Amino acid sequence: MPTDSPPAHLTQPTTLSPWAWLSGPVFPNFKPASTDGSRIRSRKLWSGEVLFAKGALLAPGRADLIVRATLSLPILQDNAHERVRAAVRTTRWNHPSIASRIAWNDDYSEGKFVYEAPSDDAAISAWLDQVVFLRHVGVEGVEKTRDGLLAELASSGARRTGDEFKLYHIAPSSSGFPVEYEEKHEIVMHLRHALFDGIAGWEALSVYLAALATALDAPSHALTVPFEWGAELERLARPVPDRVAQEAQWSPDDLHGNWPLIQKVKDIIARPGSNYGIPYPIQPAKQLGMSFKVTKFPSTTLKGLLRAARAHGVKLFATQFATNLIACMRAAPPPPTDSEHSVTLPFNAVDLRRLLSTPGQTELVSALGFNTLDARDLMRFRAAGEESACERVILDAVWTLAGEIQAQLIEQSKWDKDFVKSAPVLLGTVATWLKNAP
Repeated sequence: MPTDSPPAHLTQPTTLSPWAWLSGPVFPNFKPASTDGSRIRSRKLWSGEVLFAKGALLAPGRADLIVRATLSLPILQDNAHERVRAAVRTTRWNHPSIASRIAWNDDYSEGKFVYEAPSDDAAISAWLDQVVFLRHVGVEGVEKTRDGLLAELASSGARRTGDEFKLYHIAPSSSGFPVEYEEKHEIVMHLRHALFDGIAGWEALSVYLAALATALDAPSHALTVPFEWGAELERLARPVPDRVAQEAQWSPDDLHGNWPLIQKVKDIIARPGSNYGIPYPIQPAKQLGMSFKVTKFPSTTLKGLLRAARAHGVKLFATQFATNLIACMRAAPPPPTDSEHSVTLPFNAVDLRRLLSTPGQTELVSALGFNTLDARDLMRFRAAGEESACERVILDAVWTLAGEIQAQLIEQSKWDKDFVKSAPVLLGTVATWLKNAP
């Protein structure tokens, strides 16, 4: 259950980190929308925020998140979209960071999140026009309209902006459609990965749906109750370094390479994995976008998988990772040579929320750390990659590899508490590696 105060063993930080929100100038080349500097806050990008922001800078749309929900309203409300917008307005008031944007210095070597408090509700209305969109359902129905929108958002040619948060409302267009279409509305959130990790994406949807439920039940005049814009600056979501216990905070003394995680990462990147797997039909083809295919299994399949994973002492992530690697060996076996075949994940995402000193307090911001995984000597499982391999051989390979991955996860989990301290050195290690990569 959420608590109003952190447990006794988690002490709140008493000093701000170098990544805290600050007033004052952003960059010499930054041009604010407002001339009132007191309404502007900025903070340096931290850890994975840097990686995802740089990735999106080089390839707009890269790693974007899309979360959605289907709503069934008891009646068709003529002003449903007005209430959708009102709920976004409330969400910004409570979680203003969703309206922040990333600014870069002249040579793009440093980026910051920047938030500008609006001067009045007219400015909020203009912002809502930029980030909230209405799509009417055609005769094809809600699902096909939604799938068309998802394909559009995932296209490499889609128009990208600097907004970290966008919301699409798919709604019935008229009474000329079957009743089931008129009851259904779809909410689609398009989020950028620099601000939102996967969990923050679902938290954003949950927070928004709570605001929407209130708006749908409110009288029309309550939708435009004025807010004291500028007061929300106190609620800007803090980065992980400002939410961990005092003893876990970063200091300049931590700028060394002796952290176990740093040593592990250096070891991994010194011997890159083999390049094998499912090949693209045309290697030089230009990527046009992304798509997805959903396969639904009965609940008995998931329950059976979980039981099998527990029986082998592993969790679902290790099982999935091992299954993917063995599946790749079966679909496109590595060449039969004597050299070692391995697959490495130099940077595997880890959720740091359990380490925060603010349990039960939702702040819509990424809380990612990293560990590193190494699947070695995969030619041990050559027999599992053969077309004639029996089920027993394949399963033995999966569970053996999953056990090795799980052991690495357990070993490295004790390093998570020091991630804030080691993150700047890790980021420098990553930057050097990427700069020198072939």
